[in-house]
Amino acid sequence: MKKVGGIFILFSLALGILIGLGIDAAQGYIARVLVETLEDEAKNAGGYTFGVDSVDVSLLTLSATARGPRIESNGKPALWFKRIDVRFGISEILNREISLNLTLRDGHSIGIDDESPTFRFIDSLTAPLPPERDRPDRLKIKLNTLKVVNSSFEQIVPVGKLSSNGVEATMARDAADNFVITPFLKTLTLALEDSTTKTLEPYTLGEVTGSLYLRDDALDFRELALTFGTSRVAGSASMVISNGQPISGSFGMSLRTDSFPFPIPLVGSLEGPLRLTKRASYPRFQGLLSNPTEQPLTLPFTPSVQLTWPKAQTEFEVERTTSGTRAALTKLALE
Repeated sequence: MKKVGGIFILFSLALGILIGLGIDAAQGYIARVLVETLEDEAKNAGGYTFGVDSVDVSLLTLSATARGPRIESNGKPALWFKRIDVRFGISEILNREISLNLTLRDGHSIGIDDESPTFRFIDSLTAPLPPERDRPDRLKIKLNTLKVVNSSFEQIVPVGKLSSNGVEATMARDAADNFVITPFLKTLTLALEDSTTKTLEPYTLGEVTGSLYLRDDALDFRELALTFGTSRVAGSASMVISNGQPISGSFGMSLRTDSFPFPIPLVGSLEGPLRLTKRASYPRFQGLLSNPTEQPLTLPFTPSVQLTWPKAQTEFEVERTTSGTRAALTKLALE
């Protein structure tokens, strides 16, 4: 009886070791395949390089943690995070398919426009896999949710640099296999370039909130709002992802002069529509502003002396072209 008991103990120990080795091997395999798949996505997105310091996979919790993940373009960092937490389903992995739920923490992106590595990499992850890139041994990735926490970005624009800290965002796949995106930018800053000194003078624009809808062929800005001080610009727009990326949208502006660092102490409110047309890379904004009825604009010189305009109206246009940015005041009427 003791001999049988001893054999059973040895058998159980051996089985436990084999299972442990099998789990370790499986976890190592999953980590390797995940990294290889992301390397392939980065290369396909624009010849970029995907790198990571370490990847830990747990089959017990069906999760993984990647530390130091990054995308490099021409040997220079373009997008990086301190950590990415991943949750997945084991049944899908056995079929070489994996649905990912990602949380990206403490990151920074250099560029966010349609020509940036960040945009192209995420677009590659969310797009259906083309038949020419499919192969029997390839792990198929289906991104279900993506959450960005405590991150930042910078984007070069014709007049300087746009940047934001405190970036949060959620991106979730819906029943139609499209994505609902909810961004939040705690502080959006525009640094204007001084033409003489070539230095950047930062101006805080405010807080950005919105709701976007990403389809295979279009990106709908269902709601997008910029709030700064007591002023607000809000509206909606739509961009076609192919065919030159035409974009169109309409916004409403409600501006108070105390929200802007004017060199003169102009006091009052301006309201009106803002229209967006042309292409995503070269947009045109056309706006009309006027003061509300019975709310004149005033320019005080002294406590007892001031100029007053019961009716003020201005029309303006800002357009980005291949040669730079053009801004024009097409109408100014003060009565």
